[in-house]
Amino acid sequence: MEELKDAVVVFQALLKAKKNVFRQRDLSSNPVYAKKILSILEKYGLAEVYRSKRSVLVVLTSRGEEALNLASKFCEIVFGEKFPVESSRIESHDKRFEVHMPEYLKDNPWISVLAKRGKS
Repeated sequence: MEELKDAVVVFQALLKAKKNVFRQRDLSSNPVYAKKILSILEKYGLAEVYRSKRSVLVVLTSRGEEALNLASKFCEIVFGEKFPVESSRIESHDKRFEVHMPEYLKDNPWISVLAKRGKS
């Protein structure tokens, strides 16, 4: 019975996050409940948790990504509409960055080199 409760919590958490990379507070504004959700995700090997002084970053493992895709597919079957799932924040940020770049910067190879230097 405990595993069924965990499955419901995982299902809700994945659908609430909608991403492969998210913060702890994206799960719940209640930090105690969010920590409980994270412990369940880690228990089943669905996520890796990276802690810093100010925030907690959650990255889904391959099993977690598969669970997220199954959860979105389930909602699509039940409700008849596609459930939006973002692959990661970094990719969505890059797409927005390209849209606002001037034409002469879009094809410049040095932009990607400088962007990689800034990340390290």
